[in-house]
Amino acid sequence: DDEALSAPLRPHGPAALRRRYARAIVPALLLAVVVVVLTVRFDGPGWVGFAGGLPLLVSPLVARDRYAGLGHRLTGRHLVVRSGTFARRRDVLLRQGIIGFNLRQTFFQRRAGLATLAATTAAGKQSYTAYDIPLGEAVAVAHGVAPQLLGQFLAS
Repeated sequence: DDEALSAPLRPHGPAALRRRYARAIVPALLLAVVVVVLTVRFDGPGWVGFAGGLPLLVSPLVARDRYAGLGHRLTGRHLVVRSGTFARRRDVLLRQGIIGFNLRQTFFQRRAGLATLAATTAAGKQSYTAYDIPLGEAVAVAHGVAPQLLGQFLAS
């Protein structure tokens, strides 16, 4: 339906945004520090130290784009998930074709209140993932799609 294909998706919130920035900036910062230290230590040319800092200039743009690529929506008939850095991918699943959910949290996701929700199907890629979705929202999406699967595990 048109709503699944063109309606705006729900953003994944400020915790997902902070996680995107941290995952983009921290490695670029470490690379810049290592390159500058090695350039100074071994008396390398100055352009090498400058080149080592270039990823640090680009990383906030990449982080913002990665966050803009996150989203999900639950319509009357479909579950829609989107991700992707430069090339966005919007996956639209019929709710009746979803046979289960996998809910995962890394240590850092747990601290931020986020989760990775994967809807499993018997067709296509076998699972479709919503990354860094707030935990309460992930549970609500899974329960909204398949209340018989999740209802037995939820406290009333």
